[in-house]
Amino acid sequence: MRAVRVAKRLYIGNSALLCVAGLLFMLVPVASLKVVCIALGILMLVFAANKLTGYFSNDQYGLAFQFDLALGIFVAAIGLMLLVHPDRAISAVSVLLGLFVLIDGGSKVQTALDARRFGLRAWWLILAWAILSAIAAMLLIFYPNDSARVLMILAGVTLLIDGSLNLFGSLYMVRTANRRRAPRLEE
Repeated sequence: MRAVRVAKRLYIGNSALLCVAGLLFMLVPVASLKVVCIALGILMLVFAANKLTGYFSNDQYGLAFQFDLALGIFVAAIGLMLLVHPDRAISAVSVLLGLFVLIDGGSKVQTALDARRFGLRAWWLILAWAILSAIAAMLLIFYPNDSARVLMILAGVTLLIDGSLNLFGSLYMVRTANRRRAPRLEE
């Protein structure tokens, strides 16, 4: 039970970091791409550690962390690549970030459908944010050669959407044995 609380707090913190990174990318899009690669690499490693912690926690519903082992490994690999070879990764940042958010958004679609089966009323909010997240990710993947300024703004929007989705998911769906009943959001 304590592991779930720790994982939930880490998840909330990492979701907030994704939102902050997204805002920074949107507000300061002309930052050096090498600095962005290194910052993203660090953020990805922190996020990967959180994903792995979440997966090995004992969440009562088992919804929020169900895909976190594979995603944690994938994100750790991206983070390491960005840190070890930032010069080579610059050209791939858009695609890598897009793939990360697309996979995360895709897993949240399944999470939303599972939440519906559990009777959680706000499942459709998760589904809507997941679809929005996946659309933003696909834009990053399909338009990787746009100007650096546009790319950074789009990356910022994508990170903000994904961070918000993760924040909502962790606050709404992660429960310990002490809190058996999920909060009901009005429809």
